[in-house]
Amino acid sequence: MNILQRSEDWHSERCSKVTASRVKDLNAKPNKGKALNALVLIILAERLTGVQKEIPTNSAMQWSIYNKPYAIAAYENEKGNFV
Repeated sequence: MNILQRSEDWHSERCSKVTASRVKDLNAKPNKGKALNALVLIILAERLTGVQKEIPTNSAMQWSIYNKPYAIAAYENEKGNFV
């Protein structure tokens, strides 16, 4: 997928899919599968509505979002690899 992160297309592509941040919920134990059940309901709702559940952010995530372009530029400059 070669789409700008956090763009409308990016959110559309992620909608109703098990993404990396959701994989941990697949390992829920059958008797204590609240996380798995919640994940199934979220994905079902996303498929039915076509709307992705809002992704909560915190200050660390905001810092990362803000600084990512600078980190990419520094890496490209130092390593000569285009990201």
